[in-house]
Amino acid sequence: MSNDVVLVIVVGTALAFDFTNGFHDTANVVATSISTRAMPPRVAVAYASVLNFVGAFISLAVAATVAKDVVNAGAITPTVVFAGLIGAIAWNLATWYFALPSSSSHALIGGVVGAAFAAAGTDAIFRDGLIGKVLIPAVVAPILAFVVGVLAINVVYGIVGRERPGPVNRGFRFGQVLSGGMLALAHGNE
Repeated sequence: MSNDVVLVIVVGTALAFDFTNGFHDTANVVATSISTRAMPPRVAVAYASVLNFVGAFISLAVAATVAKDVVNAGAITPTVVFAGLIGAIAWNLATWYFALPSSSSHALIGGVVGAAFAAAGTDAIFRDGLIGKVLIPAVVAPILAFVVGVLAINVVYGIVGRERPGPVNRGFRFGQVLSGGMLALAHGNE
């Protein structure tokens, strides 16, 4: 098979992964804005889609980290990328079907790490990078987010707890639109 055909297959598979990544997480981005009627459903999904697309062009930090710190760049071949994408797509579909929360970035990293390991063995994986850049943050981030969320909600209740509902609701709707947009932008950057 020619290199051009392989490249087209890998790019097509990457687009399929991006599609599963999008529909896997779009509901999380737009749910609060739609449920509180801050935005109509079509507007919310279009808003999230545009910002998700823009986010993809902001940074290649995840790809750079995988190539530099987690997997030996010499082990990353089109076949490894293809296999990693297939693994990530399968994971996205399984977690979507069973309604399990999951990170598409971690699915992709896991797919590429698994494919590189299968193709080149343990020498292809940088153990310290995998532990320090992927596994520890995957455990610490939800715990830290929970603690920050508890603190933030208590601060917000302290600030607006005795205010009139009308102005507070308008402010929160604007905040939901803004935070949903930032989440979509960050999600596209994964």
